[in-house]
This record gives sequence, structure tokens and C-alpha cells, in this order.
Amino acid sequence: MKVPHSWASRLAVAAVGLLAVLQLAWVITSDDRTVITAVTPLGLLTTLVTLKMARDNCFESRLGAVVLSSVHVGAVLLATTLGLPGHERHPMDARAATLLVAAGAVLVLIALDHAVRRPRGGIPRTYAS
Repeated sequence: MKVPHSWASRLAVAAVGLLAVLQLAWVITSDDRTVITAVTPLGLLTTLVTLKMARDNCFESRLGAVVLSSVHVGAVLLATTLGLPGHERHPMDARAATLLVAAGAVLVLIALDHAVRRPRGGIPRTYAS
């Protein structure tokens, strides 16, 4: 179901779009096959979620943005602390920090969007009352 955008949801769309651009730029500039095969599907999914969220701002698109952003936060933290499976620990560079900040911003902005849309005045009424 289409939902009108709030200021927080518009910023969330921009943050998800930035996340998609960063991923696809990483794929284009990388020579590592593992990075290409792991990040390409995430970049394409994030692009699709960005387009869906910009068009409809529905629950499903916001859920997709939250799931993909959580995956990115977890992957960046895992890569920079312990290292991805079969790889050495990756240093926290500008790319990793930018991905972490963009993914975290998506999570915060979607939570803010939920807070902005929540009805004021206590317990919401049911449809039958």
C-alpha cells in the first residue's frame, strides 16, 4: 500500500540510494572476485529497494531497507573486527566507514519515520469503535 512520504522517509530513500551507489562503485572498482560476487547482488537488491521505496514507501520496501542495512552493518563490523570467512581482517578505511554510516543512517531514519507517523494521544482506536 502506498504511503505518503515524510521528511524522514525522504532522507531514508536518499540514504538507501547512497548505500546502493557505494556498493555498485565498490564492485566496479574492485579486482577481487570475492567482493564482486558478494557485493553485486546486495548492490542490485539495494537499488531495487531504493526505487520501490521512492515510488511507494510501503511496509515491504521499508522492511527491505532495514534488512539490507542490517546486513551491511553486520558485514562491515565483521570484516573490520574479525575478518570475513576465509579472509584477513579488513582495516577500517573510508569506504568501510562510509558504508557503516550510510547503513546506520537508514536504520535511524526509518525509525524516525515510524515515530513521526505514530498517532499521538495514547492508545489507537480499533476500526470497530
